[in-house]
Amino acid sequence: MNLTYTKPLLPLRDIVIFPSIVVPLFVGREKSIKALQEAMKTDKSIILVAQKNSEIDDPKDRDLYAFGCLSKVLQLLKLPDGTVKVLVEGQKRVKIVKVQNEKEFLNCEVELAEDINVTKDLDVYAQGLVKKFEKLIVLNKKDLNDNLNLIRNSKDAKIIADNIAANLNIKIFQKQEILEIRDLRKRLEKIFEIVNKETSVISVEKKIRGRVKNQMEKTQREYYLNEQLKAIQKFTGGVRVNESDGFCAALPYFLYGYDLKDVLKIIKIVTVSKMSIKYAITKFHLITFALRGAKNPIKEFTKKFKKNNLFKEIVNDIEKVKKLKTKPHSVVVKKLGMACSYPGTFNSSIHSILTSKDYKTAITKTIKAGGCNCSRVNFIGAYFTALKGMSSIPKSWIKKTYPAKRILKQN
Repeated sequence: MNLTYTKPLLPLRDIVIFPSIVVPLFVGREKSIKALQEAMKTDKSIILVAQKNSEIDDPKDRDLYAFGCLSKVLQLLKLPDGTVKVLVEGQKRVKIVKVQNEKEFLNCEVELAEDINVTKDLDVYAQGLVKKFEKLIVLNKKDLNDNLNLIRNSKDAKIIADNIAANLNIKIFQKQEILEIRDLRKRLEKIFEIVNKETSVISVEKKIRGRVKNQMEKTQREYYLNEQLKAIQKFTGGVRVNESDGFCAALPYFLYGYDLKDVLKIIKIVTVSKMSIKYAITKFHLITFALRGAKNPIKEFTKKFKKNNLFKEIVNDIEKVKKLKTKPHSVVVKKLGMACSYPGTFNSSIHSILTSKDYKTAITKTIKAGGCNCSRVNFIGAYFTALKGMSSIPKSWIKKTYPAKRILKQN
């Protein structure tokens, strides 16, 4: 026959106390305060048992779970509003044998519910559970520094199991089920199952939130783009202007992260022909190669697209420009065309890039060549910045945008 102990009983709402857990409680019910006072008269031990229904103010035997925790009162403080703040430490699992509903407080007879099937290999199994729980904490973004350190530092499977169970974000009846499992191996397996399930659920929720966020961002970006398209149409008065203006209008959106599909929408509003679209897209491909770290973006472009019907003519033009590398840039520009139309403005830009070592040299050379050089400067500047970074731009130029004549005077 098992030994039984008679102790004062404190019913708990919405919490299950496990052995080795230290937790503060706020007690307001008269019978519960009396039970604490009774415990303080002796060895400060008290039985803490969860209620099946937290809304019941005066619980009876049938309203309490059959297992609880023998606990020790570490601190007790009476508050001005008549309630009591108490710090308790769980010590042993107990089975409630009998509840005595006395006039002033609840009393009970209990017997210790010692762990069974305790083997040394479970300590190793428990360490694996700790790693799983740490992953769950990271996913859950929950701050459990003190408790987590206790769990990490413990080598005892019983302490690990009870501390993890106490900190799981599960329902009260689920925690009670864990408290009532005396078989340590089965208790660890049960906790492992719950941790795995919670981790999977949170991972799926996180993926769903990520997809929803991406979809919302995409929708916002599309709305913003459509509004910008309307603004561009209004600004141009519905009239399509210079061929090269498509690239200039779309460049900020491309650098902001819009894909070529969206960039095309802008180009098609501004430019006047399929040729304009083709050359504008070529420029964006060259800038993309530069951003991705290609040492020679022009070479990469011709290699990738030499058999592409859309870009075959452009690749041939680039090869022709390469043969003019020894010619002065101003002479080449006059030969290829000084206006903002394609292919002249593109081929002249390629010549400037091929014959320049950096941003400053290329921009200065382009301005000196004259003609409608704004479109060439836009592309060449974006190209060299993508290739060599912002540091390649003269600092004095970054501080202020200078007119072309002012830049020529500095060189």
